[in-house]
Amino acid sequence: YKREETHTAFNLLEKIERIINMLKPLLESHCIVVRNQCEPSITLNSKSDILGHVVLIIIQNAINALSIATHKERQITLSTFTTSSHIGICVEDNGGGIEPSKLNHLFSKTLKSKSGLGFGLHLAHFLTSKELSGAIKAYNTHQGAKFELVVPLK
Repeated sequence: YKREETHTAFNLLEKIERIINMLKPLLESHCIVVRNQCEPSITLNSKSDILGHVVLIIIQNAINALSIATHKERQITLSTFTTSSHIGICVEDNGGGIEPSKLNHLFSKTLKSKSGLGFGLHLAHFLTSKELSGAIKAYNTHQGAKFELVVPLK
């Protein structure tokens, strides 16, 4: 994590595509398919590198969940939504979900996981709220976990 002082305009889809390409060898080694359904025309004026770091953390957590999944069709889906004042980025996997007892403490720096220290999601929450003036939440779907990152348009 490197502190970023200024907001810059950037295309959100291009930023996410660069992150996916960076993770391509890891995704392929775990037979994970990424479906990027992000709206191609979204331009965001924000801290580009910090937003990218948060998305990277969330995708890496999805990869970790899927790497131990027993089913063959492993998938991460990225999508976006907009409101009049915010942009939302969703990262959803089919890795079985988050243990319900951990959902309320998911962004705590004391929560540890089987495959890591658990500090990544705490950092993602910190960066989202303090650096991006946004919010992040997670919940279970019928197939896995879904993270929603919401940041202001300006």
